[in-house]
Amino acid sequence: MNPYDLCLKEVFSNKQHFADLFSSVYFKKRLLLDSDKLSLYDKETHHNLGFRKENDLLMFYDDQFFLHLEFQRKKDPYMPVRILNYKYAGIHQQIKTNTKLHLLYPVYSLTLYMGESKWEHRKTLYECIHKSDWNKDETLIMR
Repeated sequence: MNPYDLCLKEVFSNKQHFADLFSSVYFKKRLLLDSDKLSLYDKETHHNLGFRKENDLLMFYDDQFFLHLEFQRKKDPYMPVRILNYKYAGIHQQIKTNTKLHLLYPVYSLTLYMGESKWEHRKTLYECIHKSDWNKDETLIMR
């Protein structure tokens, strides 16, 4: 991890800062997170769910869901795809690690862009898809 990411990780490892950021930016204050219900995720204490270490900062909230904070300094037009990969890895690892776990913990991700110029790239996965008529609300129907 580069020094820039280490500095941000130090700041947002403070559970109150982390809770305030997610409550304000991700949940838009519809959900106010209690910092006492956050636990820092690392392989030593949460080896049974085994997320890959590439995440910049990951916390588990009240045995309900994961909160993933990604730090980004350089523009990446495919950042939504990278975030999808992190989410997939986390969910896939839950399945691999505990096959008896029928309900998976969701992974909510937030990218904190701190570059020198304005972000002018895609912000959603839907924007990365070529077809404009692609159904962004596509669901799997099983009968």
